[in-house]
Amino acid sequence: ADSDWSSGEIESTSEEISLRATVMRQSLMPLTDDRQHIKIRGRRYTAPPLTSTCSVVCQSYSEDNNTGGKKLKNDRLANTTSFITALVAFAERRVIKMPFTLKITRKGFFTKRTIDIGEMLENCKFKFGTYNDFYVLDEGKHQNNSCILYNPQHIGRGIYFDGNNDALVEMSINTPTSQYEIEDFFALAKEICRQYKSFDILNVEDNKKFSLEELLGIKDDFIKFNYDELQKGIEKSGFGENAWIMTATMWPIWIDKQMCNDLRESKDLSVFSQLLHDKQNMDTYYAKPSLMRNEVDNSILAIYTLTEDCLSIFPMDFNDFISASNPQNPIRADKGMIRFFIFSENRPLDGMWDYEEFIKYVMERGATKYDDAHILIPEYNKADIEEMTNSILRHA
Repeated sequence: ADSDWSSGEIESTSEEISLRATVMRQSLMPLTDDRQHIKIRGRRYTAPPLTSTCSVVCQSYSEDNNTGGKKLKNDRLANTTSFITALVAFAERRVIKMPFTLKITRKGFFTKRTIDIGEMLENCKFKFGTYNDFYVLDEGKHQNNSCILYNPQHIGRGIYFDGNNDALVEMSINTPTSQYEIEDFFALAKEICRQYKSFDILNVEDNKKFSLEELLGIKDDFIKFNYDELQKGIEKSGFGENAWIMTATMWPIWIDKQMCNDLRESKDLSVFSQLLHDKQNMDTYYAKPSLMRNEVDNSILAIYTLTEDCLSIFPMDFNDFISASNPQNPIRADKGMIRFFIFSENRPLDGMWDYEEFIKYVMERGATKYDDAHILIPEYNKADIEEMTNSILRHA
């Protein structure tokens, strides 16, 4: 039931660039809506608005969607392939779309059984959320009973769930994914069937019907299929020479050469399962840019924010992000900038600084590799940030 869910919706990913937000420094206009909330460690604040002198939005925010903009249609979240993409690509990186989708339909003309979503979440030990425009999960949100489900004890690549229709549930899983998530997926199907009592099961990709017994009987073969697909993917990536961008539950993961080597040597999905969980089971912020257009020369600026005392994952290249509206041909920024938010004082620092200089600075002072394209930046206090801005970074 809706009362068992946290409220929230996901923002539209319209193909047309939105220029809705406030003007930044007179010549810059936003390509993304900057009306946001700050949400760090369970606390929620209103973010400072964009102004002509400062336009810092604290990281770990959740989108404020009460903006009157269009919302995604509830048509498998406006096409399942917008996020059910096994290996999302940009530039020279490749695309493989391999979902496994089930439609479970309630049978019986007179029956009015509906899915108790709260009971389903409890029985399957799931949490849920929806993706924002950068494939980063906004936890605790759903869109008309459509969302991404995951088990926090073994986080994988996310199970898409659409329960908007009382008489039909649609659910999809990425391949390859972890063995634990495959087991969760089949457990979810079993729970849906238990609640409907009388049902039909259809695999969408092959247009094949299953009984529940038949469906559960293919689980071991499906696990083997996922392992085979993982090994094929490793080989097609040149064994890590051409990095994958793999959508996962919490955020995308850039699979690097070392990861490929470890996965290649594994005889089952155990290493892959552990990799997916370890890379996402972190109390950290995954950096997302605010995209702004310069009205003078039409150039695009990618602006990131580092917050005081917040462990963070940042891209080494400011263009290493995925655009949900067009993952194969995303917006490319001409310049990257960094800004800072002092969480203890709930205020931004005035100004912006060169992103490449920022990355050089933190890599010399404690940042470590996260994946093929990102680094893990340790917590910086106010004094650390002020030293960074005063002594190292080149002011924009």
